[in-house]
Amino acid sequence: MIEPYAEDGPVPLFATLVSLAYPVGGLLWFALAVRTLFVSAVRPLSFYLLLGGIALHPVTDAIYGVMTLRGTYESGTVLDLGWLLSYAFFGAAALHPSMSEMSARTSGEQARTPWWRLALLAVAGFTPLTIFAIDAVRGDEADIVVDVGAYVLFALAIGRMALILRENERRAEEVRKLNVTLEQRVRERTAQLQTLVEDLRKSDARNRAVVETATDAIITMTTSGLIRSFNPAAERIFGYTAEEATGQPLRMLMPERFHGPHEHGFRRYLAGGEARVVGKGPVELAGLRKNGEEFPLELSIGEMREEGDILFTGIVRDITDRKLAEERIQANERRFRQLFEQSADALLVHDDEGRIVDCNSEASRSLGYTREEMLGLRVRDFATNLVSKEQQDSKKGATLWQRVMGGDAGVATSAHIGEHRRKDGTRFPVEVRVSPIDYNGERMIFASARDITERARIERDSRRQRVACDPDREPSGWDPRRERATPDPARQREVL
Repeated sequence: MIEPYAEDGPVPLFATLVSLAYPVGGLLWFALAVRTLFVSAVRPLSFYLLLGGIALHPVTDAIYGVMTLRGTYESGTVLDLGWLLSYAFFGAAALHPSMSEMSARTSGEQARTPWWRLALLAVAGFTPLTIFAIDAVRGDEADIVVDVGAYVLFALAIGRMALILRENERRAEEVRKLNVTLEQRVRERTAQLQTLVEDLRKSDARNRAVVETATDAIITMTTSGLIRSFNPAAERIFGYTAEEATGQPLRMLMPERFHGPHEHGFRRYLAGGEARVVGKGPVELAGLRKNGEEFPLELSIGEMREEGDILFTGIVRDITDRKLAEERIQANERRFRQLFEQSADALLVHDDEGRIVDCNSEASRSLGYTREEMLGLRVRDFATNLVSKEQQDSKKGATLWQRVMGGDAGVATSAHIGEHRRKDGTRFPVEVRVSPIDYNGERMIFASARDITERARIERDSRRQRVACDPDREPSGWDPRRERATPDPARQREVL
């Protein structure tokens, strides 16, 4: 391809160099065609137009060279259409809309040089040496054009090899740095995982210790209704060992009459129904021990996920002792209420301001009020000898219950005489005892009032007889007409 343009002739050197540019350009076009064919990942219509123009140009140059060497080339022949078609393909490829796909920016990441390209590069490197050896063996004279081309080809091969080596070194350095970074990250991640594993181990140990030492039974159950774990407290409460209970249906821990409702409710919840027990706080149920004994229990159920499986955790508390205590308290309350109602004395419970909060039937009967009316009264509504509001500000003038609430022990241990007024306005004497009590969690006053009308009459008759027998012994302040003594003001201040 090159030699026909390098023939000695009557043309200037510049024209010869320009002529040489054609075949050299043809070789470059050929190299570009090969590279485009094997490298381009996008192959629209413009790709094939460009490839056709690139391939047609060196082929036309090669035919031209052969015809020139044979002396058969004539200007203006069909061969000239090869160059024209090549340029037409270039223009069509550039103007076609699909060229935008080929002109898009690539990622910039260079692919690894394939083995066949390295082999071609090695062949290109040895080609100049082969040319020189052939010329030496044949005894041909040195051709400056061929020699220069050989040297250029050799230099290009060596340069390309140097670039490949440098690129390989750069990549090797990047790989080394990447390995160092990866090793550092692996060490850091390994340390993090070890720390996490240690934390999980400690957490698991703590959780296991809590479960093992808990006083309440902790039982886990699968969605199939089978027991998965059974802690020591559960063994103690139900009488089964963990080995006996694990894998068994939960219904064995409840009386048979609850089996149907339990299974129905469990299936309904798994089907997406409303939770009635799960996550709703403790509920009281009946449990069944291994020996067949039923007992009251308090159950709380929670839902959790473990390795993708749904588990239910039940916390069971044996409330037998609490129920017995509640029954004793209720029995005591019933006995207290019975004694409270059957007492012959009027019994009252009121707060520190005198508001009645409870009373027995005798209190209602003696004062003439219904129970509902009594609960709306204050002590001052029926106790006629209360101290005045001004006297209440001093300790001396405080009411009996105020003195009791203030810690006066003498008041709580003594009986006090007072007077009550019935609903109809009649009055009668009473003997009152007061003491502080805890009533429904609040500090209240408990007062018992005994009607002493008959006792007062007997004392009055006895006093009258003594006076009749010995007038000189008549007490100071005695009024024979009213048959009573004038009250002592100091005594009168002691009230209910």
